[in-house]
Amino acid sequence: MASDIEWAWAAGLFEGEGSIVHSKRETMTSRWLQVDMTDRDVLYRFWRIVGAGNEPYEVARENPNHKNIWHWKCARWPDIERILNQMLPLLGERRRSKALGLLADPAGTPNGEKTHCAQGHEFTPENTRVRDRKGYPRRECRTCERSRRRAYYARTKKKGNA
Repeated sequence: MASDIEWAWAAGLFEGEGSIVHSKRETMTSRWLQVDMTDRDVLYRFWRIVGAGNEPYEVARENPNHKNIWHWKCARWPDIERILNQMLPLLGERRRSKALGLLADPAGTPNGEKTHCAQGHEFTPENTRVRDRKGYPRRECRTCERSRRRAYYARTKKKGNA
């Protein structure tokens, strides 16, 4: 458990280097916290204090004269909520406003599951099939699956008659 001083340090780093991303589209809401910087040790300290998100990783820059950057990202809603609530009193006005906007719109379903397929069809029990892909369950839209199947059969039928 991080101390108040460590959280104050983390909030200061996030205020200067962090980002709150909140993107709403018709069928999906994306949201995450991220910090990008060139100091590996500082980002690892931040990661240990907040106790969430991916382990920081290095991203190579194209220009050899520029230092590589280190990237941390947190996209799990319970972790985002906990981190922002802990840092909220310590953030500046602009970042606090963005954090409050994100906290006020926890849109989506539990565990961040999508509610619609890529084509915009709603995932309902009648319209959804769950398939196991390499140990991970994956939801598929039956409407899109039928369309793909029809297109495939139409293509193969044309080839057979030609």
